Amino acid sequence: MRFKLLVFSFLTLAISCSKTNESNKICFTRTSTDLNIKNNTGKTIYFISFGEDVLPLIDWIPNCSNNSVPANSSVSKKLATLTGYSAEDKLAVYWWECTANNAGEIHFMLLDKYEKECH
Repeated sequence: MRFKLLVFSFLTLAISCSKTNESNKICFTRTSTDLNIKNNTGKTIYFISFGEDVLPLIDWIPNCSNNSVPANSSVSKKLATLTGYSAEDKLAVYWWECTANNAGEIHFMLLDKYEKECH
């Protein structure tokens, strides 16, 4: 009985730790219709997203006025509104922080269908 209680306690702790490993991270989830971004950090981030196939054709620069995700909050963007989006295509996502209205280091990732990534 004591062994079962110990195993149960360990499993409960392991599950609760796996749920909290998203703290202080930014998580991107691609559903069938949306790009969901959950900002678990204490800083506002900015993002832009495109269909992967359109990347060689576009010219863009990061800005500090559109597509923000405030600290400790989340946003959703309809996939159909993204430039070059195709359901068969990977989704290119760029994100950055701004300081004094200047974009900082730009981060990049590709999201496949129904994929979630945290950074």
